[in-house]
Amino acid sequence: MAAPQGLILYNGIKALLAANYTNTDGISPGACQMTIAPQRDRFRKEGDIVFQYGGREVARRRRCKVDKVDVLYDSDGNETWTLSILDRRVWWRECGEISGYYNVRRALNDKTRAVDKRILPGTEKTVRELGALCLDAMGEVGYDVAALPNDAFPEVAWDYANPANELAGLCDQ
Repeated sequence: MAAPQGLILYNGIKALLAANYTNTDGISPGACQMTIAPQRDRFRKEGDIVFQYGGREVARRRRCKVDKVDVLYDSDGNETWTLSILDRRVWWRECGEISGYYNVRRALNDKTRAVDKRILPGTEKTVRELGALCLDAMGEVGYDVAALPNDAFPEVAWDYANPANELAGLCDQ
């Protein structure tokens, strides 16, 4: 009996020679490097990367994008193509804007500029709520923000800011 095989598939790729995927945490996209035989049929510039093991799908990365295609020749003149495919976080670079001023603190004294720790009513948002606002602005759906704190209230001033960068800043805090 043969051992099960692991495969990485991408829309329209017919002759896969080798592949690897590097996942990253944060807002930077993970990357899949695929080496394929040249093919006449076009492959799609956008699509899903599917991970299979033993003929069964075990994971999927949606809305990936081919970032680069390199044509390589070995010493015998044989041609291969290497594709660099980035996961959906590649779209977060241009995902829109977010604006808002949350967890605004009151000034106690205009002369000393001392700040009261109390938050102005109507501006309260937890880190979890702020994270959800950022993900909504990025067009994400079905996300889980349960790992973000629900008892911290950082003051944020977003003025047409990139929501992916703001989410990264919240996580760094």
